[in-house]
Amino acid sequence: MSSEENAIIAIALALSLDEKKKPKKVKKQRRTWSKEWLKNRQQYTHEKLLTELRNFERNDFKNFLRMDDECFDEILTLVNPFIKKQNTSLREAIPASK
Repeated sequence: MSSEENAIIAIALALSLDEKKKPKKVKKQRRTWSKEWLKNRQQYTHEKLLTELRNFERNDFKNFLRMDDECFDEILTLVNPFIKKQNTSLREAIPASK
C-alpha cells in the first residue's frame, strides 16, 4: 500500500471512530399542557362541565367563564326568565341550571 492509501484509511478510521463517540439523540417526551377536563370535553354537557369546574377546578372556572361562580349564579338568575323554554311533545327543553 502506498502512503496515500494509508493516509486515506487512517482518516476514514478516525472519522468512523469520531462518529461512534457522539451520543445518540434521545427523543424528548412531549409534555401535554392541556387540562384533563379539556381532554374530556366530548363527554361533558354544559351542566357536567360547570359542575366539574365549580367543584374541582375553581381557578379554571373563573378562567373559562371570566367570572367567579357567585357572579355566574347571579347573572343566571337574572336571565333565566328570558332564556327558559318549555318542553314540547317533540323534545325536552335544555334547562338553564346551576
